[in-house]
Amino acid sequence: MRNSCDVPDREFGEGSGKMRKKGFMANGLDAGVCRRAVRGLCILIALTAAGCSKKTGQADPENPGGIPGITGEAKPTESKEPTKAAEPTAVPGNGENDVPGANADERENVENLVLSGTADEILACFRERTMGYARSMLSGDFSVCESFSDELSNALSERDLKNGWKQTVQGLGEPLDADGVEAGDLQDAALTAEAAFLGSQAAGDEIGSIMDFGGYVVTSAQIPYKAKYVIVSVTYGQTGAVEGIYMTYTLPPAGPEITENYVEHEVTVGSGQFLLEGMLTLPNGVEKPPVVLLVHGSGQSDKNETVGAAGNAPFADIAHGLAERGIASLRYDKRYYKYPGLATETITIWDEVLDDAAQAISLLSQMDEVDSGRIFVAGHSLGGMLAPYIVQENPQVAGMVSLAGSPRGLWEIVYDQNMAAMEAAGLTEAEFASLGGMVQQEYDKVLSLVADVRDSGAEPGEAELSEVLFGVSGHYWASLAKIDTAAIAKELSAPMLILQGGADFQVYPERDFAAWQVLLEGRENVEFRLFEGLNHLFMPSNGAMDVTEYDEEAHVSPEVIDVIAAWIQGGKEPAE
Repeated sequence: MRNSCDVPDREFGEGSGKMRKKGFMANGLDAGVCRRAVRGLCILIALTAAGCSKKTGQADPENPGGIPGITGEAKPTESKEPTKAAEPTAVPGNGENDVPGANADERENVENLVLSGTADEILACFRERTMGYARSMLSGDFSVCESFSDELSNALSERDLKNGWKQTVQGLGEPLDADGVEAGDLQDAALTAEAAFLGSQAAGDEIGSIMDFGGYVVTSAQIPYKAKYVIVSVTYGQTGAVEGIYMTYTLPPAGPEITENYVEHEVTVGSGQFLLEGMLTLPNGVEKPPVVLLVHGSGQSDKNETVGAAGNAPFADIAHGLAERGIASLRYDKRYYKYPGLATETITIWDEVLDDAAQAISLLSQMDEVDSGRIFVAGHSLGGMLAPYIVQENPQVAGMVSLAGSPRGLWEIVYDQNMAAMEAAGLTEAEFASLGGMVQQEYDKVLSLVADVRDSGAEPGEAELSEVLFGVSGHYWASLAKIDTAAIAKELSAPMLILQGGADFQVYPERDFAAWQVLLEGRENVEFRLFEGLNHLFMPSNGAMDVTEYDEEAHVSPEVIDVIAAWIQGGKEPAE
């Protein structure tokens, strides 16, 4: 469960996408570490497609400036005024799932509301309830656990939730009040919240129940801190029980920037159901500059790839750095960062990444402000792994940059990350053997599924596709198995720039970067660069070699941006 590349997000239970959480799982290239108790210690790395709810973006019909999707002149976007937090509101159930303190009349009223209320009334009820839970956790009260469904209660203890919360807010200071200053009283923190039905656009006075409107209500509360916002996302089932709880980060609301070197425009990526908020960065004084599309790693991520307690923003760093060197860029929110409620158990890599990347490339190819003949894709981590396929499928792309990507299968990296996490966890021999056996068992199942897809080309059976392995369903692994990055890269004629941080503990220089070098040895259209001392985000490593590195304020190394810019502008990266 992970967003923005390496943010240590925490998800528990059935998230908004109903991704089931099992004993020991992992995600891939961009795994964040979430610690759970397995006889005292277990490192859990998980990928899901859940996140915070956000209001659906809409395309601007006027399309100013001739740029498809631009929403107007580049000026800061006004943020909403914080709404006053509400106390937990009782919701229906069998008594076990009611909010503590609700009397019988309140429970009866809410039961009627959920069974026959309007969509707005139902959403308001659960929005307030999540606000109350978030405020309670701020105060050290984790009674939300009393409203867990049986399945979630079996998967997540109150201790686990407390530990996850502690890691999430560590180093952030005190939450902010309505005036934007640290709240002296936690009850003065300026929380806001949103709510939506899973897979349904029901709203207003439409009458029905949670079941009528998709079966789940997905809510999120935002808690503002100086560096960034903490998102607490809670999913409720048809009885009102908590089916999943998830924590992540986002940056405070900010609009496009205007500087002496560049100007930014808000754009809309995609069409139909999945409109995504994007940011086009154009260098000043450059007519029709080359443009770079930034493609995220796995998990739900905002357009800046916001990460860590300090709110580090690697994609914003790269975009602004490239613009200062005469190169435009486009970055955008990932689909399930914006629409967590629309994720399903059948999610594929096309749903998570590829379809939206193709839409973004199409958007760039229509823009008069950039050179449509010099569109480049820069993929980070999972995005770097997928970059060869994206170039192959979108012939208008002139070349690709892999930032800590790999030609190996995602499942291989998941396995390596799990084993490395266990080795670093100080487990007893018995614990290591037990957990290692679980990891190996899941890995063998993924390998079998991948072999079936690649050897026969046929779709696996429903039993294999529906089984959850390393935190995601077989549908996801089967979709990845259809993309052989190594084979595609070997045949790709477009220029490639392969970059890697020497202090990366998530994608390994000695395995993944080396694999690129062996695979593409002697190719005139490929350049390689290893940056000593830089971590997975291409920021200076402090030597911790774990996700706490991302909690310290840092920026993408200017040297990395210099290399990318020189390669794009001259076709070659500068000599070391």
